[in-house]
Amino acid sequence: MTTAPVGGAGGFLMLNSWGAGWNGNGRVYLSYNFVRHYAPEAWYMSDADSSPSISSITPSSAGAGQIVTISGNNLGADRREAHVGFTGGKDGEYVSWTNSQVKVRVPSGAQDGLLYAYDWNDEKSNGKVFTPGGDSNAGADWLLAEGSTWPGYDEWVLLQNPNSEASTARVTFLTPAGAVAGPTVGVPALSRVTIHVNDYVPNADVSTAVKVLGGPGVFAERAMYFATPDGKWGSHDSIATSGVAEKWYLAEGATLPGYDEWILVMNPFNNAVNATVTFQTPGGAVPGPRLNLRANSRQSVHVNDYVPNQNVSATVQCTTTGYGVVAERSMYMNTPDGKVDCHNSMGVTETSSAWALPEGATWPGYEEWVLVQNPTTATAAVEIYFLTPGGVVQGPAGNIQPGTRASVRVNDYAPDCDVSTMVFTKSEDQAVVAERSMYIASPDGKRGAHNAPGSVYAAQQWLLPEGCTNPGFDEWVLVMNPYTDATSTVQLTFMTPAGEVKGPSASIPPASRVTFHVNDYVSGDVSTRITSTGYVVAERAMYLNTYQGKRGATCSLGIYTSTSSQSGASPGSTEPGVKPLDRSLLER
Repeated sequence: MTTAPVGGAGGFLMLNSWGAGWNGNGRVYLSYNFVRHYAPEAWYMSDADSSPSISSITPSSAGAGQIVTISGNNLGADRREAHVGFTGGKDGEYVSWTNSQVKVRVPSGAQDGLLYAYDWNDEKSNGKVFTPGGDSNAGADWLLAEGSTWPGYDEWVLLQNPNSEASTARVTFLTPAGAVAGPTVGVPALSRVTIHVNDYVPNADVSTAVKVLGGPGVFAERAMYFATPDGKWGSHDSIATSGVAEKWYLAEGATLPGYDEWILVMNPFNNAVNATVTFQTPGGAVPGPRLNLRANSRQSVHVNDYVPNQNVSATVQCTTTGYGVVAERSMYMNTPDGKVDCHNSMGVTETSSAWALPEGATWPGYEEWVLVQNPTTATAAVEIYFLTPGGVVQGPAGNIQPGTRASVRVNDYAPDCDVSTMVFTKSEDQAVVAERSMYIASPDGKRGAHNAPGSVYAAQQWLLPEGCTNPGFDEWVLVMNPYTDATSTVQLTFMTPAGEVKGPSASIPPASRVTFHVNDYVSGDVSTRITSTGYVVAERAMYLNTYQGKRGATCSLGIYTSTSSQSGASPGSTEPGVKPLDRSLLER
């Protein structure tokens, strides 16, 4: 029971749930005098115990990368700065967070002892005994499910070090036959290193795990080039993911004539796990295969065998409690209407009411599609907006039924322009997944296809590990400002095998995007760092036609990072410099 002191000295500190952009950094004080005058019924107030508490941990023993479920109370309905601490001074990377249940991945280096939950105000819970199990490749810093080194497949892993200190990283390859040791490489400060996977595991399907052994964190991406005996040609690319998840969403997909679709599922644990695949089509959900994934291996699912002649999205779910998988999708095209090449995307691990897609073009020879997947059990009312040099253009709106997916041809709404896209649902409790695909046969000779997932976060720092401006490589960086009330100033910095090179800067007006031609600033292999005064979203697109025979196009969403750490930010992060997008952007 709290009673205001005589004279009304002091007051209540209130936190605004709309975020730090309101009032004084999201805070406002209500004096006791104010409460006494305007809310006399609140003169006496009692506070329920708001201390975080843990009732159970399942499992109570798990290895690095494994997912543990923490049940309790007052853990925080909104995570903010809340976290889970393991003995050994390590925090777990969380998978999901509610007031009564938190799921986190066990960090490498966790030790025997007590596990604690800390609320957003850093108040500590009771401790529960936790025993770490043996390490596995699931505890790696970066994981890549796709990969192949068969004849005609040329695979590369790119490691970027944006820090002022050198790092050492170990690369391990996971094949259908199990794990294969790869190289241990030094990654110099402010530089990038390229690894040719064919040199280590020839003639194999392969996934990749990257583990930092010393120094600050590095960032990983994979690029592949094709000219195969069965007619596949082109190139595709994807950033790595920082850990396994119980569920993955893949919005894009097609098995229509000329489309060959594959889903790649990786198990980096030292024991077998099970998973299911479910497809979402315009006509509804279709059950897919059940997978038994051997330890340290990956399986390939040929989607055409399960849902032929369809536009299709997919959900991949690990069904072994306490474990997770990694899922990607690759597509190869040679269609009756002239689409050629291939594209690839890492899945995403969450649905959202707001998505940003920085890249896009509808000029002659560019055909752009936005794919919206509804893997939930509720109808989602969706609105799409296009950000063009001429302003914001309202796109289509409509309902997407549960277990289905919709395809939007951007050229029909914003023709002959560079374009970024925002996808919103009508309310916060409706959630979807968004991707973008482009098919290119341009008058200046660009030919191919590329794809990338949208982002549900804006950040002040983005990293793009892949990049090249050698002869025949044409590289572009796209940076989008999704906010309608602020201009952002961005600075590009390039990291080459020889070190750091300062790049261009630019101001991005509200609700717009800027395009940087990397070839104008640096030659050779290159990674990119984007820093911004405001919150932005970044991608990279490349077009290829080289004397070695590399052809096609690739695209990748960047890796967003906290401005106060040397690693990628967690999903849903509220770390400094990272902000979840939300529907309030519609109202500004």
